[in-house]
Amino acid sequence: MQPYTLPYVIGHSKVSYSHWFRLALIRAVRYCTSVTDFNQERVYLEVTWLANGYSLKFIEKRINHFYSLFDAVSLRTCLDQQVYKKLRHRLFNFIHEQRTYLKNNEELDKKNERVQLTYLYEFGPKRQFNQR
Repeated sequence: MQPYTLPYVIGHSKVSYSHWFRLALIRAVRYCTSVTDFNQERVYLEVTWLANGYSLKFIEKRINHFYSLFDAVSLRTCLDQQVYKKLRHRLFNFIHEQRTYLKNNEELDKKNERVQLTYLYEFGPKRQFNQR
């Protein structure tokens, strides 16, 4: 695979690439123990998305969302190892909570005790609003 390439599948939306970008940042935090290594990986990811036609606005929005999600906005301006250490701690807790949540849902599915509600946008208040 050439450097700065992204996986491409017909039919994937920007939402998919947004998720991939966040997952790439999460992976970088998991594998980079120092803030400088993480920063280099973050820059590489930014360049990759830029080289594939994504706007700087798209990238900045995703990065800011990532930092705010894990309460590490100060890493945007200052590469502080202690702040990065807290980010890693929060991220590993987040991953653990996700695994626990998925495991609980799987158990409920096996017992047929989980109810999943869906909201169809063609019906309800949004449809009524669009008809006006």
